[in-house]
Amino acid sequence: MLLAVDIGNTNIVIGLVHRNDGTVDIRRRLATRSYRTADEWCMLLNQIIPPDQHSSVQGIIVSSVVPLLNDRMQEALSLLYGITPLFVSPNINLNISISSPNPDEIGADRIVNAAGAYAQYHSACIIIDLGTATTFDIINKHGEYLGGIILPGPELMRRALHTFTAQLPEVDIAPPPAIIGTNTITAMQSGLFNGLIGQIEYFIKHIKLETAPDARVIATGGLAASISTATKVIDTTDIDLTLFGLYTLYSLNT
Repeated sequence: MLLAVDIGNTNIVIGLVHRNDGTVDIRRRLATRSYRTADEWCMLLNQIIPPDQHSSVQGIIVSSVVPLLNDRMQEALSLLYGITPLFVSPNINLNISISSPNPDEIGADRIVNAAGAYAQYHSACIIIDLGTATTFDIINKHGEYLGGIILPGPELMRRALHTFTAQLPEVDIAPPPAIIGTNTITAMQSGLFNGLIGQIEYFIKHIKLETAPDARVIATGGLAASISTATKVIDTTDIDLTLFGLYTLYSLNT
């Protein structure tokens, strides 16, 4: 089995993945807390994969956008499994080429998503990751990573509305009953949910005009399922895209 770890700004996704085909056996989500010690991460990881199953882990790969956490996570994983994890960067073997003049600036999670999408579909793809930030990443049919778009994610906007205003409450990000809110909560939900739909449809339209009109649009991340049902521009929803991308990159580098 492969232990795949995706360290994001809000959550850490940990998956136990079959080495032969990339299917996910265990998937867990933890809150990202950069102050936790390596010992604390050991205890949390032991709750996900009990010690009597440690021998099933034959490899570890990590993607991270939280550099402060990398050393402690590496220490914890090495202590538990006796394996030095592979960290994703543009300097490892990739199944895609990166045309950016500064590839080190591209988040590891975006590289992983692009690698996973191209490994599955071998075609032009637009990947929308609905996380702390909403990101769009574009690959052409030749496996060239062309770049992307980054904007605040719905969770970040939700928090900002509550934090930086005097009276707006915290609300769930959910489809409102109508486009026009009849109270503060439904008005905020319309802005957050329908605003995100509007952004996605606008960007997909113009990305396709600039690149490939037949590019497959793939949504991943926590809100992917609910967003995908509200718009016709998304072709595929894949909540395990990042874990499959980690599996793909590990396979290329071992």
